[in-house]
Amino acid sequence: MSNKVKLVKIGATPAFLIPGSKMDSWGHVFGCQYVEQLRGWVCPAYRPFLDNVIRDIRTLNENVLDEETIKSAYAQALTKDDWLVYISVCPPPGRLKSYEHQSEGTAELLANYRWYLRWEMGTGKTKVAVDALTYLKTKTIVICPVIAINTWHREVEVHSNGELTSISITGTPKQKLKKLVAAKDFDVVIMSYDTARMYSVPSICAEAHSIRKKSQMGTTKSHMRVLDAVAQLHSKKDQVELLTSFYAGKATADTIEKLVKQLNGGIFPFLSGLSFETIILDEAHRVKNIRSQRTQSISALAARATRRYLLSGTPTVGDPRDFYTQLRILSPSLMPEEWHNFVPKFCEVSKTNKHIVRGYKNMNIINGRVNSVSSERKLTDCVSLPLRIDINIPYSLTGKQLMDYNIAVKDCQIRLGAGQEMSFKHGAIRLTKLMQMCSGFYYLSKAATNNYCDTCERLFECVSQNIEPGTNRCSNAEAKVIEVIKYRENPKLEALEDLLEDILEDAEHKVIIWGNYTEELDDVEALIKKLGHTYVRVDGSNTQNIKKYEDKFQTDPSCRVYLGQIHTGIAVTLTAAKYTVYYSRAWSVDAWDQSRGRNFRIGQTQRTVVYRLVGSYSVEKQQLIALDNRHDIAMALTKRVECLVCDEYEACVSKGIEPWCAGCLMESQMEKYMTRPAIINPGLGEVPLTDYLEDARDKEYDNQEE
Repeated sequence: MSNKVKLVKIGATPAFLIPGSKMDSWGHVFGCQYVEQLRGWVCPAYRPFLDNVIRDIRTLNENVLDEETIKSAYAQALTKDDWLVYISVCPPPGRLKSYEHQSEGTAELLANYRWYLRWEMGTGKTKVAVDALTYLKTKTIVICPVIAINTWHREVEVHSNGELTSISITGTPKQKLKKLVAAKDFDVVIMSYDTARMYSVPSICAEAHSIRKKSQMGTTKSHMRVLDAVAQLHSKKDQVELLTSFYAGKATADTIEKLVKQLNGGIFPFLSGLSFETIILDEAHRVKNIRSQRTQSISALAARATRRYLLSGTPTVGDPRDFYTQLRILSPSLMPEEWHNFVPKFCEVSKTNKHIVRGYKNMNIINGRVNSVSSERKLTDCVSLPLRIDINIPYSLTGKQLMDYNIAVKDCQIRLGAGQEMSFKHGAIRLTKLMQMCSGFYYLSKAATNNYCDTCERLFECVSQNIEPGTNRCSNAEAKVIEVIKYRENPKLEALEDLLEDILEDAEHKVIIWGNYTEELDDVEALIKKLGHTYVRVDGSNTQNIKKYEDKFQTDPSCRVYLGQIHTGIAVTLTAAKYTVYYSRAWSVDAWDQSRGRNFRIGQTQRTVVYRLVGSYSVEKQQLIALDNRHDIAMALTKRVECLVCDEYEACVSKGIEPWCAGCLMESQMEKYMTRPAIINPGLGEVPLTDYLEDARDKEYDNQEE
């Protein structure tokens, strides 16, 4: 048998096949894996890995790879420049002409089987991807935020000029399953991250896993058949019931398999049963959480794709750990370290607390890996846009607001009168309440003022499982009731009224207003009605109609105001507005960047102005500093809460002082809070040890689903 390297195709993927045994040293070649059926090692023969693979093979044995094979590999691996020439001769079929940077991006995707477009919002990443698909004509799965599904559906139609067909996997569970069956007849299948998590690959739910472990049954053939069958059910309840029945001896493996087929209607209801060659993850930073089920499910699905493309303007907030799962989805060989080895290799942790990251190291390695499979574009480098300026509009809290605010900062509670109080166990909840107070209200759970637990039959069960009253896991519906406590005066709303009167005095001006909480949107909506202006409102309840509201705002001269919940500020174009007002903001760099890019993008011809309402001497000031400096808000909310209510926060940021490091007020307190029952924070009063320990736990990857 010849030991020469062969150029083969595995499915649609070009690969080098190196004959040999599993004991050979070819595992050192980039991306090389042993395939038992082929009796040899297989490694990538496509860009962007082709050069590295050839170099590695020749380093190990320069005699096994002949020049003819290398020429053949390069001949079928067209470069970016090759594709640019082709695109100039045969432009995409869509009606809209590509900008120069968009043609380059399309060529990058066509040339490289694995690629990351790290492009800012507004640069036209969706068009770039659709144009590439029109040339490839491969079966494609697109995974994107739910609010962007309709945009992708529309963009596929517009930019392919009808050459590509698409289907959106939306609706009720039954409707989604029906569309999954029909998906085989469409070129592009579009879905949300949550749908991809649910329908990507078969999996056993946590409750079913628990039952399996308790059964103490070994890995018998019938047992594995049952697990494989039950995993094909989406219903956790059905999984638990069937496994319980099997382990109790009430059903055989044959019976379980028949029941599963009946429940699924005779179909395999998962995307892994769909043949596809390309997968696109839009806003790919949503899979940076290594421990989430979303990341694990989508990673398993992406492993089936020949071409894998990631799109995001915010792939990281300055933490190299954000790139770990994203690059592994492109190719596991890009991040060869296991997670427990990756963190110490690239992170400097505190000597007294391993969960506190004080800095990063070996960033040249991370940068090299990222740059080898990606391109970066800034909006202002791609197109010439009018100037955008940010203006802070200060307002002062009332005496009552300030009193409640200061008590919440110092004592982590709100005093409700009549001897009642609401306490916050978690620092992030305290920040949430402070932000609500700035907007003239706060949410109050019934569980905070009434003890429903005394007469609840599940009291001891909840205590043993650490279930808090009124939370999602609480079974008492009455305890979950939320009240809105409103202040008599709302200076922030008054400041907005003055601002809107000035902006809308000119009949041609339009404005976008972003808010975070439903109560804020209700207040602003009432104000807009009072001022007599036509508007559209988009929040979590009506995003399925967002295209209709976008069109109305963009084309109807009488529609002056776009009122939106900040997390819906994705995948819409609002260039009709010259002005943007942030009534409030979310603790999310992603939501901040996305919403700011709605009218500052390709197509904008006016100078844009962004007004940010900021309460004097309030946490809103620190929040803006954190967002403007792109700080890792998720870490701040879980580990560094005290920074965001510290008077020295702005000074620390300007001096580059990191939390818990030299120069930080908290550094001298580190040993104390590790050993004493409570500490005294400068200006903040006594804070229980339990609060600090909770904030210091490693919650970086919290497994939150959309």
